[in-house]
Amino acid sequence: MILNRTFYSLLLFVSFFLLIKNDSFAQAIVSLNPAFPNGDDAVTLTFNADQGNAGLANLPAGSVVYAHTGINVNNNPWQYVVGNWGTVDNRVAMTRIGNTNQYTLTMGPSIRSWYSTNNNGALQVGAGDIISQLCLVFRNADGSLEGKTASNSDIFVDLATASFSASITSHPQNSLLVNSSQTIIFTGQASAASSLEFSLDGLVETNSAAATSLDYSLNSSTISPGLHTLIFKASNGVSSINDTILITVHSSPNIAALPSGAEEGITYTSQSSVYLQLRAPYKDFIYVLGDFNDWAFLPEYKMNKTPDGQFFWIEIDNLDPNREYRFQYFIDWE
Repeated sequence: MILNRTFYSLLLFVSFFLLIKNDSFAQAIVSLNPAFPNGDDAVTLTFNADQGNAGLANLPAGSVVYAHTGINVNNNPWQYVVGNWGTVDNRVAMTRIGNTNQYTLTMGPSIRSWYSTNNNGALQVGAGDIISQLCLVFRNADGSLEGKTASNSDIFVDLATASFSASITSHPQNSLLVNSSQTIIFTGQASAASSLEFSLDGLVETNSAAATSLDYSLNSSTISPGLHTLIFKASNGVSSINDTILITVHSSPNIAALPSGAEEGITYTSQSSVYLQLRAPYKDFIYVLGDFNDWAFLPEYKMNKTPDGQFFWIEIDNLDPNREYRFQYFIDWE
């Protein structure tokens, strides 16, 4: 039931109404070789143009993709920027792998020296400065097309800042939505030979005593609909690192009539609650992803569907009235 339609000025939403790409199978938008470089290593980055917002996917033969890039130095992103937007710039021209959607760029003899040599301001990155991330956006020659994240944000790729690093390198996102008959292969990597394992909902599924890489194949038909937790653990005898992905196996939405007095759009039901209603005939399901759920596919944020199939709706509680929230609708498998 809609209790109150008063607009609360302290509770603001920036709504991005998008049909966003399904990243259930998405590999990393950017992968690195070696997998865990630090600022003083050379690196080759590979941009997967059909991932993220896919803004540069399937370009015609002969098309050139350019990186626009900087680094996070001492916790300040987008420093030492390399690239002149909208122009041909050989410093950041990428090499296409055949006719695929993959493009590479090599930074050497080290990340630090490459940015020192190529940045637009001809500035030197200090030898003691900590480089923790690559900051990236990709573009075509005139900048009319961009490669960014699925939410059209800049891409930030973490670099190693400690002697031991590990993560699920095949799937950088924190959450996956899958149907009930998919097989997904996860790859976990460590920067040195370690004890590696994948566990699902607390049960070890696969492990290796001394390795730098471990694969785990998950068939979603073997697990129940709903939320599951996949953890990759790497231990080198001194420290342990865990990386987690939440996996939601999709099921049909709850069928429920609209609450009394409901209206399309955004209705603030209190200073800490909001009601969302979307007209979406011919659609099967919608999830809401946003700052309030860490942009994760969670079963409780799957919208209710009306019996006539015309509307989807949900009420979201426990919001901070002093915070502005961003969110998206994820509609079907598009």
